[in-house]
Amino acid sequence: MAWMPTRVEELRVGHYLRIGHAWFDHPFLVNTLTVSSLREIGVIREAGIKRLFIDPERSHASVLSPSARDAGLPPLHDTPAQLRSEIEAEAARLQQVKAQHVEQVGQSRRDALEVAKVYQRCTRDAGLALSMVMAGFPQASVQIDKLLRNLVSPAQGVDNPLALARGTPPVDAQQRHALQAIDAVAIAAMMARKLGFSDDETNDLTQATLLHGVGLLKLPANLRQEAGLTRAAEVQAYRKYPVTGAEMIAACPGLSPAVGEIIAHHRERLDGTGFPSNKVAKDVPLPARIVGIISEYVNMTTRGASVIPTVALASLYRSQREAFGADVIEPFVAALTVYPPGSYVALSDGAIGRVLRVNAAERLRPTVMVFDANLTPEEADIVDLSQVRDLSVTSALDPRAQQANLVEFLGGRAWPGLVLSAPAMAAVAAPLQNATLLSLDEHQKNAAA
Repeated sequence: MAWMPTRVEELRVGHYLRIGHAWFDHPFLVNTLTVSSLREIGVIREAGIKRLFIDPERSHASVLSPSARDAGLPPLHDTPAQLRSEIEAEAARLQQVKAQHVEQVGQSRRDALEVAKVYQRCTRDAGLALSMVMAGFPQASVQIDKLLRNLVSPAQGVDNPLALARGTPPVDAQQRHALQAIDAVAIAAMMARKLGFSDDETNDLTQATLLHGVGLLKLPANLRQEAGLTRAAEVQAYRKYPVTGAEMIAACPGLSPAVGEIIAHHRERLDGTGFPSNKVAKDVPLPARIVGIISEYVNMTTRGASVIPTVALASLYRSQREAFGADVIEPFVAALTVYPPGSYVALSDGAIGRVLRVNAAERLRPTVMVFDANLTPEEADIVDLSQVRDLSVTSALDPRAQQANLVEFLGGRAWPGLVLSAPAMAAVAAPLQNATLLSLDEHQKNAAA
């Protein structure tokens, strides 16, 4: 795309135009557009927009012909009264639409802040839940139920709740497991809804999703990832962690045996390639396969040299259908959509953005935060592509191939958490404030009393 500077006097209907001002400094909804009328050119002139660029390759062919030279907007003193009236009406319409968009952007920012606060609180409480299960505390099930009841129930009535919740990167293994557990629960809740699970089935699934990695925390740090293990004894020890986790669940009063059963089987695969028992086909229950694929995705996108969300999703879809089954793969993709939260994407106007929230009704049109080197992140445009039809995603991008300032602007250093979107989180925030989980020390004091 070769942008050429131009003046308003040179603009013609059919030009593919980029406005070189900040998005909030002009009346148009987007920074790039194909000029569709003399009215739009008039609005540009009246608004005093000076930084204008055209792309001849994307402009209509007719606008480049010699006959188009005299088809521009008449000088201000020669503009017919009817056209002036139309320009004023178009300016008023655009200003109204832009004002609504500015309000939506502000609300999106407020929603993102609330989501981040709730996410931080939930991950803290998830870490506590893991500690309580590991310690065998009798009240662990009560705390887990409080956490998940507030996290999961709002998802049952929301169409597109998955959103990016940028959190603080973990400082140790237990914090990492807590962050990954909350991310996994958000996906599990959506899959349960799409599969029509009952309340009891959803509860068992999300509890198992929250706790599926607890057995790993019993292993030495050097044995918690199978990749890199070379000795048979080390691999064997690692592959026992699902059973260890199930045993810990069985020792925890109040947790359903079904939760332990799911955890025990979540690394098994339909094709017999899983562990610890190499079960096949119908011997691998559906909930265990759901936890299995979610665990794979979360690990791929958050551990070490992480895989970008779209690549991780495509890889699992292509290579793991036989292992997990179409009955798991399809709702999994539907929950995350084509561009999962956290994805970096190229837009049709040449801009780059990051997906903040998915749109289940239109999988290709998420809500995106747009990078602009001339703005701060607090000033960035946030576009719901399901509402702004002039823009679309053209491809997914690898953030490691982007400039550092772009990645920093779009929150690349933060943990790319997954959680319910703001409309659902509004229902979560208040209950969580009234259901603060006791610290492990407080539980120990109560038990002693």
